[in-house]
Amino acid sequence: MSDRVLFCEEHRIDAHDVDYEGRLRPSVLLRYLQDAAGHAHHLVGPSLEELREKGMAYILSRVSMKLYDLPAVYDHVCAQTWIGPLKGYSFHRYGRILQGDRVIGEMSSVWALTDISDPAARRLLRSDAVQLHFGVGQPLDLGFAPRFRLPPDAELAEVGEYTVRYADCDQNRHMNNTVYPDMFRGFASEAEGKRVSEFEVSYLAEAPMGDRLTILRAVQGNEQLFRSIRSDGRVGAEARMVFLDE
Repeated sequence: MSDRVLFCEEHRIDAHDVDYEGRLRPSVLLRYLQDAAGHAHHLVGPSLEELREKGMAYILSRVSMKLYDLPAVYDHVCAQTWIGPLKGYSFHRYGRILQGDRVIGEMSSVWALTDISDPAARRLLRSDAVQLHFGVGQPLDLGFAPRFRLPPDAELAEVGEYTVRYADCDQNRHMNNTVYPDMFRGFASEAEGKRVSEFEVSYLAEAPMGDRLTILRAVQGNEQLFRSIRSDGRVGAEARMVFLDE
């Protein structure tokens, strides 16, 4: 195993990274952190492609992010990522977004290593089933609960539908996990003039290309809760977003 723990990548915020109000889209910083993680695997091995050839893949179970500030168009940021100690069936990955020396975002995520050789079974593998060639860092505690599910008394109401299209999907022909924050943000209520300060997404069932999702929402002050329902009736994902006035 390499003693290298922290992987960093520089990014410039471009015009397609911001929305119609000039605010960074919620998915962008998550995508930067996942890009850094993928490139870490590619650099020191095993790469995600090599794992796929062996019938294995990492599937995101939950992600939580806090966004302390949002960069503007053409600002430069650095995405840092590392993994925590491996145990059981959970693979923990953490990340920070820096603008200069200032931390403007942090992430905690939980992944599962799955056997994709039998798509019907999708058997879980132990997190140490793969010999990783990079080091392990310390967990990052952002104060989120270990598990995220919507409260049973949340007064959810249907707010629309979303069809999973080509632009949303990855090589598995499912909606890429980085798309979900933007999708839910698109169904937010009265979010004009506000920015997302934190979000959590729990991924429960993948959304295949062509599927039509029903989106439910509950508004609780500056917090909004979301749930997506697949066309087969299964809950696809649940999310929580906190909005701050600008």
